[in-house]
Amino acid sequence: VVQQCVREGQAIGMLSANSPDNLTQMNEGCRVHGYLEVNKVAGNFHIAPGQSFQQHHVHVHSLRNIRLNLLNTTHYIDDLSFGEYFPNQINPLSNSKQIANTGAVLFHYYVK
Repeated sequence: VVQQCVREGQAIGMLSANSPDNLTQMNEGCRVHGYLEVNKVAGNFHIAPGQSFQQHHVHVHSLRNIRLNLLNTTHYIDDLSFGEYFPNQINPLSNSKQIANTGAVLFHYYVK
């Protein structure tokens, strides 16, 4: 579940409704800020809607009731850091954006 939608009293399943308010929310994209605790090995992470779970040892997302052709996965990363805070640390993804011109786009970020 997208936590912003929960805070606003909207379930992600609402994105399948045809009301003008829900269509507007689908086109907003997301703002991201926070930090990730990661091991000191190469890996990746992604930003995706829906509920995540493991199925046959594979990470998957449930996107039931979401109209993928209309879902906007555009996102703006205001501030994203990795691990503990250090003064003057440069966080390369901070103040970046990814624009999705079509629905059903998944963005992967690789960490090394």
